[in-house]
Amino acid sequence: MRGFGRSDAGRIVIVTLAAVVAAAVLVCDIVAGAHRLIGAVQAAVPHETPLVIAHRGDSRDPENSLRAIHDAGEIGADYAEIDVRLTSDGVPVVFHDRQTGRLDAGGRNLLVSRTPLSKLQRMRMRQKGIDYRVPTLRQALNEAHDAPSKLGLLLDIKTDDRHAHHVARAVINEIERDRNRMPAKLMVMSVSREAVVTFKRLRPQWKIGLCASGNPMLTGWVPAPVARAERGMFERRGNKRGGKRGDDTGMSGTIRGDMGVVHRYGVVGSTTLPADFVVMRSHDITANLWRAARRQHMPMFVGAVNDYREARTWIRRGASGFLGEDVANLRRASDRYALA
Repeated sequence: MRGFGRSDAGRIVIVTLAAVVAAAVLVCDIVAGAHRLIGAVQAAVPHETPLVIAHRGDSRDPENSLRAIHDAGEIGADYAEIDVRLTSDGVPVVFHDRQTGRLDAGGRNLLVSRTPLSKLQRMRMRQKGIDYRVPTLRQALNEAHDAPSKLGLLLDIKTDDRHAHHVARAVINEIERDRNRMPAKLMVMSVSREAVVTFKRLRPQWKIGLCASGNPMLTGWVPAPVARAERGMFERRGNKRGGKRGDDTGMSGTIRGDMGVVHRYGVVGSTTLPADFVVMRSHDITANLWRAARRQHMPMFVGAVNDYREARTWIRRGASGFLGEDVANLRRASDRYALA
């Protein structure tokens, strides 16, 4: 049996040092991983109480009506989301669809953009067994301003890129026509990237957002290869239009504007969109889109959320607010976060 030599002692020292180095590296990796995990959790938690936004006002009332706006504040919403279009004589009115057929009590199906305000307001709309008239944006602003709850308004500007500048100017002029009657809280969004750019250029201090509901690739956050892979999944879901209130926010084709060429499932030659927030339907949000929003620290408002548990799940993921019709459930989820 060979004795224990000096060379053996050297080998033991080397092995021991290697083991110590490996252990130190492992500890460093564990610590770094823990820091990354803590950072990810912290980044996912919203810094403020998530906003509760009543989709087209109180769902018990006719959509986009003055009554729906008033009651949204009464039931605890932070904002009422309303849709804005221009009449043929350039007056901003609160109406969702391009045509009047779904809501007109007389069955007339007129294009809002080709109908003067005087004629449109003579038409009787009906929903939920209640008759009402199409309000102007000015009437909606006054309703929100006078609400005891200090209700805010989220304006969904209905336009395409071609008319975005004209529509934005008309909306801004209407809002600022009487600055003393502006709501305490106001946000603006649109599916038109050109409208987002125009509003932000003209009123940089306003909160302007991109409405990517029904068309999440408008964000341009997903690289083209990933967008193509997700396209099949998105189409298999059907990108179905139509919700409880006849949603028609789906878009197709190509949009050209200041931001480059925006395709339905990706962006070519686009720069960063100067938006303050993004609105997206919950069933359209992929893991890649959500991660991209988190990386950019972009506030995300999740649409068509009415279930308490679903709202709590999105809060844990970092949602900044919700659009929905069950305001009571959303209010409960948001308030529970604020008290935690």
